[in-house]
Amino acid sequence: MKIKKWYATTKLSFSEGRAKINIPFKKKSFVTDLDSLKEILNDYEKEEIQTKLSKQEIVMEKELEAYISDGLSHWKNRKWEPALDLYLSSRNISYADKDDTTGKIREKIIKKDYGTPVFITSAHTFKNTILLDYIDYKETENFYDMILRRKSVRDLDKLSKLSVDKFNIFTLEGTKKIKKTRELMIKEGNLLRSYASACSFYFTIFNVEGFENGNYFLDIENSAMSLIKSGDFSHKLPEYLGEQNFSKSANFTLLLVANFGIYQWRYRHERALRNLYIEEGRVLEHFSIAGLKVGLQGVVTPALADRKLGEFLDLNLKEELPICSYTFGAESND
Repeated sequence: MKIKKWYATTKLSFSEGRAKINIPFKKKSFVTDLDSLKEILNDYEKEEIQTKLSKQEIVMEKELEAYISDGLSHWKNRKWEPALDLYLSSRNISYADKDDTTGKIREKIIKKDYGTPVFITSAHTFKNTILLDYIDYKETENFYDMILRRKSVRDLDKLSKLSVDKFNIFTLEGTKKIKKTRELMIKEGNLLRSYASACSFYFTIFNVEGFENGNYFLDIENSAMSLIKSGDFSHKLPEYLGEQNFSKSANFTLLLVANFGIYQWRYRHERALRNLYIEEGRVLEHFSIAGLKVGLQGVVTPALADRKLGEFLDLNLKEELPICSYTFGAESND
């Protein structure tokens, strides 16, 4: 069987060791065994590469063929192939409430659960709360240049204290889309809007004007930072970030925490966990751009000792865990 072109609407489904390839655009479908499917995919990939190279008048060399072969062997030797099958098959899983056009299923769930999880609120007792004031601002002169050359920056200027105005701009700009989405959830009564619904944000502040050093909870709805625990944790945090030392010279570290139960309730799909981690990247992208607007650089890492870090933040570990961190500061000129 030869498939000359794959379309965006092409679907794969699996049953009893066989694969069905459905191409609605051409009104055709094929059934084949899994080994033949792998050959089709391999041949298609190789043909695509050859076509692209031929257009550039470049001949595929043996080194490139070996590179492709090594890549496939890399997956096979580590027995990762089932993950590919699982991903392809999961694309056809429908949302749990797909046919709920009248909302009856949703209403039944709400009544059964005596309500619905809306947003994450902190159970901590706060020492004090600081309101974040919106400030008119202009991006740094080299903002667009920083966007173009953006990369992880670990060498930060430990002597550079971040102004309270820049911190406010960073925080409010980074959460602007999230806050707007949550306001729509309430206004529309759409309980299944899921974007960033599982996320809560904690800050460990090391060197920011107007803020006592320590751990803070960010209240997005009220644009406020609340102090949970005081202390200089710049040398303590590497213990929870894979022994990476960039926090020792940073202004602050943003810690993204996920409540998996809330997300599963809203994103009613078997791929919820996968989508949550993809969404985490989108959320941190907002903060990355907000940081560049005020001249901040930094480094993001999912390499967390999540349980230890959760205890450090006094989280309820039965419901939520830290899943990523982003450390910010001014780039060192040394």
